[in-house]
Amino acid sequence: MSHLTRLHQIVVSLAKPLTSASDTLLDLRTWAASGEQAGSCVAAYFQLLDEAPREPQVLQDLSNLCQWLDENLSILVFDGTYSAFVRRHAIFTFGLFRFRNVLSPSDSEAMERSLLFRD
Repeated sequence: MSHLTRLHQIVVSLAKPLTSASDTLLDLRTWAASGEQAGSCVAAYFQLLDEAPREPQVLQDLSNLCQWLDENLSILVFDGTYSAFVRRHAIFTFGLFRFRNVLSPSDSEAMERSLLFRD
């Protein structure tokens, strides 16, 4: 099964319980399918999480979405020339809130961090 087919299945499973957030859900699917706006996808996930009813199946489906994002997004840390990435981290496994602290303060001026879809 392709990663986009899996995403579509997750979105379909969340459509009914998250009707109030349907625009957010569709935006996330569109951005993910295009491979663009990775940061917006993560923000959309947290918005969906906030709006979701606390029902076991909905929470499981959101967990599946989180896993999909984790498998398909990376934090890339580039050197100043963008010649190659220095480090790659899975976003949720690594910890989204550690994103800005991937590097030590002394390294952060020479490096740039980006949230991108994996190839």
